[in-house]
Amino acid sequence: MSLKVREERQAYQSAYYQANRECIGIRAKKWREEHKEQRRAYLQQYYKDNKERAQVYDRTHLQKLARRETLHRLKLNILSYYSNPSGLPICNNCGEQDIDVLCVDHVNGGGHQEHLRLKRNGSSFYGWLVKSGYPNGYQILCYNCNKKKEIPKF
Repeated sequence: MSLKVREERQAYQSAYYQANRECIGIRAKKWREEHKEQRRAYLQQYYKDNKERAQVYDRTHLQKLARRETLHRLKLNILSYYSNPSGLPICNNCGEQDIDVLCVDHVNGGGHQEHLRLKRNGSSFYGWLVKSGYPNGYQILCYNCNKKKEIPKF
């Protein structure tokens, strides 16, 4: 099969799915309900036949979940440390408390140069902050307040 034919078929299937998304979803849900016992039996048999493979997948999946939880706790500790004296993760500018949008900001700017110098960003930067003993010069801002700092004032 040529690449062009495959691309055309994928484009057609994608367009068909987008046009009939609701119908397809209803049909799939109905099929899953009607074949619940068959699917369960199949999965049980698959697990028996591929026990080692399934265990490796389960172990890897659990490790990923544990790592995600550890990184979340690390971020929460850093946000709490650098937040206002209350110790609750909060934007130092507007008071936003949604942990998903809070981030560490360099008080005097220069964050990009520091990330290049340290060769760290994201979770590795959080780890560096802890290992460095929570150095001064950082604050917690929400994403919007952090981006506002970049915009030149007229």
